[in-house]
Amino acid sequence: MNNSNHLYSIINLCLKKNILFACYKQANSNDVIFIAQRNNEPIGLTLNELLQKTGFVIYPFDKESKDNLPYFIFPDIQGKINDIDIHEIESLPSYNHKSYDETYSMPKAEYEAKLEPLIHLLKSDDPIQKVVFSRIAHVDKPDHFNESELFHTLTEKYTEAFCYILNIPNEGVWIGASPETLLNVEDNKAHTVALAGTQKRKDQEDINCIKWSHKDQEEQEYVTSFVQDILHQYNINDYTQSDPYTIATAKVVHLKTSFSFPADNIKDQLGDFILSLHPTPAVGGVPQDKAIQKIKEVEPHNREYYSGFLGPVNINNSSHLYVNLRCMKVSNKLLSLFIGGGITSQSIVENEWEETCLKAQTLLSVL
Repeated sequence: MNNSNHLYSIINLCLKKNILFACYKQANSNDVIFIAQRNNEPIGLTLNELLQKTGFVIYPFDKESKDNLPYFIFPDIQGKINDIDIHEIESLPSYNHKSYDETYSMPKAEYEAKLEPLIHLLKSDDPIQKVVFSRIAHVDKPDHFNESELFHTLTEKYTEAFCYILNIPNEGVWIGASPETLLNVEDNKAHTVALAGTQKRKDQEDINCIKWSHKDQEEQEYVTSFVQDILHQYNINDYTQSDPYTIATAKVVHLKTSFSFPADNIKDQLGDFILSLHPTPAVGGVPQDKAIQKIKEVEPHNREYYSGFLGPVNINNSSHLYVNLRCMKVSNKLLSLFIGGGITSQSIVENEWEETCLKAQTLLSVL
């Protein structure tokens, strides 16, 4: 049995049995890791408590959500996918499948109608400087659609992204390929980023020659200043910061600034630090609290786990958390793609719509 067939067999069986599991590949790694829990119950612990344990965390966008709970997958079964014994999966109990309500898909006319007054607000004296406005695009589930094949294709195509598939029995199947680190902790070094600004990359275009608009640079500066403020709040002054640089994810490029600091600075308050970062201005806005309140007012849908965070915790003595971007939720007949963009006073409605279409191509191009 070749590697991909074994991966398909494991994931398809987990989905059939409706098991709480995650399968993922770190950015710039060839190893696909599998982790599953024997029962499907969420654990009633704080994030600080969870981050002292070993497993995989999935956290929603809305920290106050009562509909979408944080989940932590304990490693009852864990390892590289090729080392997983399918008989172990067969021994796990099966759980009933839930019928999920379809998400709300926003047509272009409604998107534009909501965005125009939002841009007007940002041009006024309102204290909000940036809001990330998102929408959901529905795609009919293709004939013979297979979640495991889509995940495998993502790992092959987006080697520089964090690729994952996970099943939360009461929340659904999520699949994604995220370019954005929230926080990595390894070898007593902590690493986070400021990521903002998006444009299409032409074939074979040298990313070092790409020019960025004032709007994109302004967005990136908002996120960078936000990260700096959080570091100072936690009395972290011994950090190193890169200059902004361009990164590529397939045919899309972003502006990125990297931060590194000793992990001992947040050793006893890791969860608090993460929740101070989350949601970053890259997925929420500036100032954080007012932008999130505006999102709840203008977005007609529940973001659920889109623009939340997820990743392995204390596995092989390291933790890698990513912002849940370029992701979809699998429903009975539809695939729901969650996509958004940063809105500032410099935004142009048509350009923002095109940016969401561009971001959707991360997943659409492999369907």
